[in-house]
Amino acid sequence: MIMTVFLWHLTASTLVIVIALAVAGDLGLTYEPGSGAWWLLRPVWLSIYAVALMGFVLVFLRFERGAGSHPVPAWRQVAGAVLVCGGLSLLALMGIGGDGHIAVSIGIVLMPFTGAVLAGVNPLRSHKAGKGPA
Repeated sequence: MIMTVFLWHLTASTLVIVIALAVAGDLGLTYEPGSGAWWLLRPVWLSIYAVALMGFVLVFLRFERGAGSHPVPAWRQVAGAVLVCGGLSLLALMGIGGDGHIAVSIGIVLMPFTGAVLAGVNPLRSHKAGKGPA
């Protein structure tokens, strides 16, 4: 559910702040960051954010894992994450360009895709319930 949380956490917090400002006008949003009152309200605000985010998670979590998906062993998930993060880091550091005929670093470009497949992402698998591979 990490992707659902990642995609919706800022939307949830923004909606909470907008509603707080519209309804009450303040609710501690104007306290000096780092002050005693600000710190005292952090647990309250984090709880409110968590409740708002939980609403999004309950609605969108079902889309994160496709129907009929099979659990992937932990070693594949870890290896896939290392390849994806390593590939994206190298792309950010060095760019896509390389030497050779097509001037693209094919190995670095393929690292994130290889890692995703290793971690269990299968773009050829049908995501409809009751269907087999496409």
